[in-house]
Amino acid sequence: MKFDTQSFPYPVLTPIDQGDDYIDGSFECVLGFPENVNDDGTFSLSYINMLSVVEIQELIDRGSANFVIEINCAETLFRKAFLLGPRGEIDLNAYDFHGGVSFTPMIVVADRLEEYTSVDLNPEYETQYFQLMPGDLLAIDNSVAKNVDFIKLSFETLVRIRTDHTLDPNTYSIETTPNFIYIAMGEKLREQWTLLSKNRKSEPIFAMTIFKDCLVLAIQELVLNEDALQYKWANALVKKLNERELSVPKQFDFNEVNILVQSLIGHLGLAKLPSLGEG
Repeated sequence: MKFDTQSFPYPVLTPIDQGDDYIDGSFECVLGFPENVNDDGTFSLSYINMLSVVEIQELIDRGSANFVIEINCAETLFRKAFLLGPRGEIDLNAYDFHGGVSFTPMIVVADRLEEYTSVDLNPEYETQYFQLMPGDLLAIDNSVAKNVDFIKLSFETLVRIRTDHTLDPNTYSIETTPNFIYIAMGEKLREQWTLLSKNRKSEPIFAMTIFKDCLVLAIQELVLNEDALQYKWANALVKKLNERELSVPKQFDFNEVNILVQSLIGHLGLAKLPSLGEG
């Protein structure tokens, strides 16, 4: 994001290549992006704000201005400003984003200021004082643009389990959406799922039944629906396949896809069955 400082009736501290309202002084926010997210999609974005203009720093110290970061994702219509300290972390959820995401650090006025000035201002402003209102921009750093893929969303985190009281108590259904794959379970099956999921020895049962069906349906969607590659879970599934040197078939054949899925999750399924009788 770039600003034309001529559109502001007062000086704004900008990156060196975007304006000359200040002859000295700088503002920079260093952002740290994690490589992975938690199972629920949450992650922490770290930041360090560095500011060398004394007058702006004094405003921040007394609460008359704030470090802020605006996060914007056009595809999900997510747009929110977060108040920041000098350094720290903010908690975000990867499921709020899809496609390009911009992170724009800035400093914003919090209280009405009657006579703002700075010794670092360009000489053309040396005899002027500026009245600033809450929300006015004092400084801005370069935006950082990221794609949602900057975080590794695992396929498993994009599969959601939910109870469906309209289903037969012992049955399940699978539905794909742009963000998640939902496995809906009848009440009794969901109770058994919850109970068995606490025992790692039950993993082969899930892998070779419900989860295998989920993967078969997901790959079918990728083959038959050309728009599916834009889905969040689709990107994660393709990565999962590539990691095992597998790929999505060009045409859907149930037996071919069934064997493909067994190759993908075989280490979780039949390969573990002999251990079920141990202990």
